Amino acid sequence: HGIHFGYRNSNLLYRDFSLTFPKGITGLIGRNGAGKSTLVKLILGLHRLKSGSITYDGLDVKSKRDTFLKHVGVMFEQQDFPGWLTIFDHLVSIGQLRGLSVSDARREAEGYLERFGLGDKMEVRFQKLSAGMKQKFGIAAALIGDPDLVILDEPTANLDVSARSEILTYIRRITSDTSRSVILLSHILHDLERICDNLVIIEKGVLKAEFPVTELADRTFVKTYTVRTRSSEESTEVASALKERGLTVEIRGVNLEVTIRTKDDLGIFEEMKLHSTPLRSLLEQYFMDVTQ
Repeated sequence: HGIHFGYRNSNLLYRDFSLTFPKGITGLIGRNGAGKSTLVKLILGLHRLKSGSITYDGLDVKSKRDTFLKHVGVMFEQQDFPGWLTIFDHLVSIGQLRGLSVSDARREAEGYLERFGLGDKMEVRFQKLSAGMKQKFGIAAALIGDPDLVILDEPTANLDVSARSEILTYIRRITSDTSRSVILLSHILHDLERICDNLVIIEKGVLKAEFPVTELADRTFVKTYTVRTRSSEESTEVASALKERGLTVEIRGVNLEVTIRTKDDLGIFEEMKLHSTPLRSLLEQYFMDVTQ
């Protein structure tokens, strides 16, 4: 609440910034350099605030940091683990730090590795894993011990489509029947739109928007569409007709890139029996609306 923070010899990145992360999944969105990772480090106490406070469930994070960290699981985008331990031993150690007994930590570690398809890699060191396996291990490390707050930074990077869908479904499942809070950072806005309960957009330390995902459709509409035609002659003819209706049209070979003015303009496509496809997702459109 009311946090101020800036790097040495630079302007304040965060100035009187206040934000609440509710239960469920919150997508934290921003361009590179917007301050997302800095905000996560502030939450974890890795950066010192100039002023303001960060609390978790009534607990002051600054004065009770050790207690707070037992309730938090984190996966950083850039992961690194000491090379002398196997991934199984890493998970057991992390589980113990979060208050598990040795036997419970070993049981959970084995369960998470099996769940993420790493059951046959228990004795492998982190550095020997493939990029996709490292992502899955990082998520397991964030979840062991059942923390109340989970922070995942780009959890689906380096994963193929199937694995990405599997991970997103799992992230959704771990919050559906608990009071856990998940902060999810990702550049794949379609993923955030799919699984998040709440969305937060920041730009250079400024809170641009904070809202439930159910409000997204009321906040914006996709403005640019691809219209497919069968020939260059048809595309020229259709482009002319759309321009006469007041729409902005760019010819892209046999396809058209059409920008509408209002939601009502979508009826023009239907009226002219045109096949149109949104050029971007609803969240991508809204992100552009509030950051440009």
